[in-house]
Parts: sequence; structure tokens; C-alpha cells
Amino acid sequence: MEGSAIRSRTPGVRPGKQKAAHVAGHAADNGTAAAGAVPARAAALGTPAERAARIGLVRDWDFLLHLPLRHIDETSITAVASLAPGTSGQVEGDIVDAQVSVRGRRQLLVRLRDASGDLLLRWVNFY
Repeated sequence: MEGSAIRSRTPGVRPGKQKAAHVAGHAADNGTAAAGAVPARAAALGTPAERAARIGLVRDWDFLLHLPLRHIDETSITAVASLAPGTSGQVEGDIVDAQVSVRGRRQLLVRLRDASGDLLLRWVNFY
């Protein structure tokens, strides 16, 4: 093997087409990066305590009473008859019918009944 050069290859990359190791804006780990350096984005966000203080979470009670922005109350049960189109609600009832229907694609059709009425539920992604 005299005269032949041995090259290191990156898997999946043809020789001569290799690119420098670069991941999401971070320098390659070639020993030049400062030890313990924090990426610019993480430094801009601040420490977890600073981020919590920005939204008003300072005392223990603030964390205890904090509700997320998209909090969904799942404690109230809505009657089927009082559901309105475009709104969400949690219902409770009895399953009176369940069947698999094939209309171009398999569908699970379930009829749920409570004291106020019936509700037809349709699943298109099921096992």
C-alpha cells in the first residue's frame, strides 16, 4: 500500500465532499472552544430564576398558584345536548353502539348516549 493515502471518511459523504463538523451554529469541538462556554441563545434567555421572575414567579406561593396559559378545566361534565359546534367539552355517557366502517378507509364509529341525547364519535386513526 505504498503511495496510497488513508483518509478518514464521514459516513454517507463521498470523499472530497466532506464538510466541516458544524452543528446548529455551534463550533466543532476541536479544543478551541472555551471550557464551560454557554451558547449565545441560552445566555440571552438567562438563568431559570431570571426567566421565572420575568413572568412573576418569585415566591413559593406564586409557583403553587400559577396556571398555565392554555389550562383546560377537565373537572366539569357537559351534557351532550348543551354542546355547541366549535367548542370543546367533556361528556360522560354509555356506549350504545360501536362498529368498524369501511368508507374508503377504516373508521371506528361509536355512539355515546347520556340523559340529554346521543353523540356520534368517529376515529380514523385506531388499531
